[in-house]
Amino acid sequence: MPQTVAPVIDIEARGYAHPEVLVSTQWVADHLAAPDVRIVESDEDVLLYETGHIPGAVKIDWVADLNDPLIRDYIDRARFERLLQSKGINKDMTIVFYGDKNNWWATYAFWVFRLFGVEDLRVMDGGRLRWAEEGREIVTAVPRHPEGNITVKDRDDTRIRAFREQVVAHVASSKPLVDVRSPEGYRGERLHMPEYPNEGALRGGHIPKARSIPWGRAVTQETHTFRPADELRTIYEEEHGLTPGDEVIVYCRIGERDRVGQRGEGADREAIVDRATRIAWLVDHHRRPRHRGKLADADAWVPGGNPGCGDVITLYLKADEREDRVAAVSFEGVGCTLSQAAASILAERTNRQKPAFAEVLAFSHEEMLDLLGQDVAASRPACATLALGTLKAAVKTVEMNRKLREAGHTDAEIRELRRAVAAQAEGTGLVLGEGAERAARDGAAPLPDVLVEP
Repeated sequence: MPQTVAPVIDIEARGYAHPEVLVSTQWVADHLAAPDVRIVESDEDVLLYETGHIPGAVKIDWVADLNDPLIRDYIDRARFERLLQSKGINKDMTIVFYGDKNNWWATYAFWVFRLFGVEDLRVMDGGRLRWAEEGREIVTAVPRHPEGNITVKDRDDTRIRAFREQVVAHVASSKPLVDVRSPEGYRGERLHMPEYPNEGALRGGHIPKARSIPWGRAVTQETHTFRPADELRTIYEEEHGLTPGDEVIVYCRIGERDRVGQRGEGADREAIVDRATRIAWLVDHHRRPRHRGKLADADAWVPGGNPGCGDVITLYLKADEREDRVAAVSFEGVGCTLSQAAASILAERTNRQKPAFAEVLAFSHEEMLDLLGQDVAASRPACATLALGTLKAAVKTVEMNRKLREAGHTDAEIRELRRAVAAQAEGTGLVLGEGAERAARDGAAPLPDVLVEP
């Protein structure tokens, strides 16, 4: 049902130089059946489309569809043309993009389409979140459009793309650059986005003389829509001294990459190489989670939180009475598609294998990403590995409890053991134990002092 949402200023009244580039959610709703309009969803969360999307919308996967699988660049003209035709896109058709993260990746796809000379492009203001918050229809059926007849030009990297030597010359000429990463990334305190493990670039910091203007500042957080022109001018011109006549180069952290995760002989049967099949498998685990719910006779239960995405997983573990081995696990949780699907997959795998504690602790985060598929999970590693980190914490808790029953320990020693368990999440961006749910909700990531014990 429609919900009460924060009102937005009409696009035409915001003072943009090109208001025609944006369309409202109502415009999209009015054109769902229009034969000359194709709606395209492009998300950072590459599993999100399969959980539900705007009726008739097609998916553009920024990893698998737009990036070359062998070189760090975009696909060529022939493959891009085939991609668009396979999505039922015709020449003279209006293409409307939308997606998660306030249209972050939708605008990225918009930019790539422009590299190939596709010009009749629009962005749905407010993105996926605005559409959902307004209570508009979301469906899971994947549309089957007839093959399109669009043709595209050779990719032109000269108009809206800058390469290394151009950036060097730009800096030498004291022309302005804008760094749209987080303030922490700009200052060199982080090498990745705030919600991800601290990895990625080889060196921290920013290009000399670049201004720090995070991408999210262009969006009104309450409505998920782009700010009016006067507010944007305040940010770009008054705060940072840019002028309409400036030649500006904008940059972030990396050019996107595509890695296909594979496993050798003896691979788990869950390790599916085909991307489409793997996504369907993950979505199925999200929709029909296995081993979800409390384990009544659990020896330990541990909450884990991912502040960057708001994911929360509580892992319940029953240990074998005679061996240091897992007898059963279950989980409860809320969060994104990937975190919940990963928890279900891990619970199913653990209940089938009943691994020794040492095997659980030896199973690395990288192996978990391989299990889920590097091409799907590597862009959201904290979401993908939250359940594994929580399972390891539960194993540590049981080990600790057993040692405490076998030998007398002081309160100080017990606290140190608990801190050691909690500290295993340090550096991953995860929070385990007490405070995990609060930290995930509030976006803070303090290390907890204790774990929840039965």
